[in-house]
Amino acid sequence: MKTRRQITISFQQLLEGRAVTALTYGVQGELFAAVANERIIYQILQNGNIFKEMAIKEVDREDMISFISQNPADPSEISIATIRRNVFIGRDDGESWTKIANKGKTT
Repeated sequence: MKTRRQITISFQQLLEGRAVTALTYGVQGELFAAVANERIIYQILQNGNIFKEMAIKEVDREDMISFISQNPADPSEISIATIRRNVFIGRDDGESWTKIANKGKTT
């Protein structure tokens, strides 16, 4: 006779009250999240604590982050794309950002 093993899973709400527009896992298991009406990427540790807030002033206030990616070969490099097809890359853990595409066209 097989016995059944129960697994309990619990979830924790992060960034309460905010609409998340982009979410991805980092190479060390942390989360990177962008929320509507903010030009910030939140780096959230596995315990749910916000480790870092990366401001991206280069994103227009009317635009919104829709994609985030971290380079697995170089974790200090983060790329984002917006709903207006603008693409930015940060090569220093999100301290500064360079626009590499404007409305879908390379700059």
